[in-house]
Amino acid sequence: MRTLSNSVNNTRFLLIIIIIMFSSCKYKDGPVISFRSADARVIGNYSATAYMIDDTDALQLWQDSVSDILFSLYHETEPTDNWWISTRVGDAFLSGNYRLLNHDTQLLIYALEENTGYPGNGPFRQGMESTWDILKCSKNRLWLLTNFEGHKYYVELQQIE
Repeated sequence: MRTLSNSVNNTRFLLIIIIIMFSSCKYKDGPVISFRSADARVIGNYSATAYMIDDTDALQLWQDSVSDILFSLYHETEPTDNWWISTRVGDAFLSGNYRLLNHDTQLLIYALEENTGYPGNGPFRQGMESTWDILKCSKNRLWLLTNFEGHKYYVELQQIE
């Protein structure tokens, strides 16, 4: 009797694990199981490793115009979540707000309209709001995709120390 009870419990446990594994993946290339919140995985300093506009590689063009593309997503004060983009062109930067939407599967970015020396481009322009689908959100990588003003933008970010 005890063996049958253990077998039933083991079967239930295995069934629960299988259900969790196949139902908890929010992102196309995201972690199947994560004990960290999406917000905890998003916060950090990143460097852009890919930037595509309509399936055309635009990373080098972007780097040529600003030298380097660095993103920092962080909390400054509650309830506003703040992010900023810094470049190595003097002290120029673009700042704004971000918020996770749609059960943490999208990232809303709003670039503030302040003159910081970097007007930005595409969805990263002063005063622009864009909603990005999160394709991958892991401990050290963030992949984003958006359709903005009739163009498809894809960004891969790699967390840096």
